[in-house]
Amino acid sequence: MLIWLCGVRYIPHNRVGVIEKYWSFVGSLKHGGIIALGGEAGFQADILRGGLHFWLFPWQYTVHRVPLVMIAESKIGYVYARDGEPLLPTQTLAKVTASNNFQDARQFLRSGGQRGRQRSILREGVYAINLALYVVITEDMVLSGPMHETDTRKYALWQQQLREMAGFDPVIIGHGGVALQQTTTDPSTQADVKLTVTDTVGIVTVQDGPPIESGEIIAPEVKVTDGETDHHSFQDPEAFLASAAAAASSFRSSPTALLHQPLVRHRRNPHQDDDPHRLRRRGRGLLRRQGP
Repeated sequence: MLIWLCGVRYIPHNRVGVIEKYWSFVGSLKHGGIIALGGEAGFQADILRGGLHFWLFPWQYTVHRVPLVMIAESKIGYVYARDGEPLLPTQTLAKVTASNNFQDARQFLRSGGQRGRQRSILREGVYAINLALYVVITEDMVLSGPMHETDTRKYALWQQQLREMAGFDPVIIGHGGVALQQTTTDPSTQADVKLTVTDTVGIVTVQDGPPIESGEIIAPEVKVTDGETDHHSFQDPEAFLASAAAAASSFRSSPTALLHQPLVRHRRNPHQDDDPHRLRRRGRGLLRRQGP
């Protein structure tokens, strides 16, 4: 008790400490923010890692011990930000902002990070994340931190929706986990031979970005021009949307300049950066597995 009154706090190495400040000479947060960047009262942007920490007096601070975020191998985690800039009217998901995989809340907010569901995902690994700012949704749990919200059912609903569409697994273009077999006859031996069909096509429906032109049902191909970054088969959402905006502008100025989206020859590796959030643009595109 004496150590606690002296402001000493211990954080286990499998947890992080989220600091809540009761009062401050700087004052309270303004403009609807919930994360303090300048020492104001409220939840602080910086977290405590494992070990002993001092000068956290109980009459001024509470330290909430929350677990590290762990994403299992070959799985995906999704992130929702409670604070930040609002989404634009045309946005569905928040833009990608530099934040060391959401582990630097201060950088996220100062770099213009947006509140809401994020385009960026978490790949397999362990992350030290401020759960006062973020909610992390994994296949097994929803990590919402010390924040008390009136309706937490929405996170469980999002988790259920992602489970139903296998959203926590990488996107694999191939046989899709179910080998389709057909039987034929070898003309040289007249023996029955079973063939396994593995060359399949993935159709991409995108829910963010500029709309397709009136009368069109398939989005034009998003081509990379000089100075632009390739979106790597829909895996880089920022590059995709930047190229899509440029393509839409080009289409309006020259309607014959673009063609419909062709088949994209592509082999999916489950260890690559697969992100269902990144398979997004209003319209449809196609992915096709490259043959062996």
